[in-house]
Amino acid sequence: MADPTMRQVAISSMTRVSSLAATARVMVDHRLRVHSDRQTTNISLMAHYTAQAWVRQRLPWAWRFDTWRGRVFYDLARPLFRLAGSLGHTTAPDFLVQRHRIIDALVEALAPAQVVELASGLSPRCLALSHKRGVPCIDVDLPQMVQLKAALVGADAPTTYQQAELDLAGSRDYAADLGRALRPIAPTVVITEGILPYFPLSLQQHVFGQIAALLRACGGGVYLTDIHHQDAVDRLALGRAFRVGLHLVARSPRHPMIANQRQAEQMLGRAGFERVVAHHPLQWQRALALPVRPRGSGLRVYQATLVSPGQQGL
Repeated sequence: MADPTMRQVAISSMTRVSSLAATARVMVDHRLRVHSDRQTTNISLMAHYTAQAWVRQRLPWAWRFDTWRGRVFYDLARPLFRLAGSLGHTTAPDFLVQRHRIIDALVEALAPAQVVELASGLSPRCLALSHKRGVPCIDVDLPQMVQLKAALVGADAPTTYQQAELDLAGSRDYAADLGRALRPIAPTVVITEGILPYFPLSLQQHVFGQIAALLRACGGGVYLTDIHHQDAVDRLALGRAFRVGLHLVARSPRHPMIANQRQAEQMLGRAGFERVVAHHPLQWQRALALPVRPRGSGLRVYQATLVSPGQQGL
């Protein structure tokens, strides 16, 4: 039976999350009437919030995406996450840092010839990689996000940085639809970060299959993604509350999540990946100075490899 105290905390948290979402929408709508940045009207609040998390972490190039929406929503949510953290729960700022730093460390270790970040939102990763390493990097998202990001970056993008439009749900051939932006070079690393919870499991399977096909077209490589296991989230009252709040803010339906590591490995294997490794934040805590609390969020960063002849070292 659930602890009555924790149940009450969960109920209070869900109420607080709903209130935050409503307040944030009101503030956003008011500012839209006052300001002229209508280009960002349909960009989700979570995209702005996540961008602000990177700003607070002082990630390279993150300042380009320091929007007023992100600042407002980040500050509105801080009391809730401060409370959750004091109760030993991993908070959104915690797991955002965990997943981003682990993925960055894996990319660094893989030394790819090309990086493709799908549904990249306002992530500064591709800009930073292109600038620091000269690696060809492609930021891929829906047209409105691509336009917003281009406007915020301006003419200062590194020469090896590109943007491309792609609908992960609608496309039936990612490699073909990316066209000339995608180079047939290996190893290619494909990244998705924070997007899978918004998709039903059937669509997640479609995404995995398309990414495997894309890597095959490039000659082989690695797919990196973050997955929060449903089994772990269900054990935590505040984890369930946060998930409700996330979808309220994003105005998206809630879908079943990947239950556990076994299901994740099965789905990635079905897509055609030959080796799958799950990285736990605790494994990287010391090396990356990760914030880790007693009650985790079920986060794992998955490294799924598709090897072609001559790439056995991946």
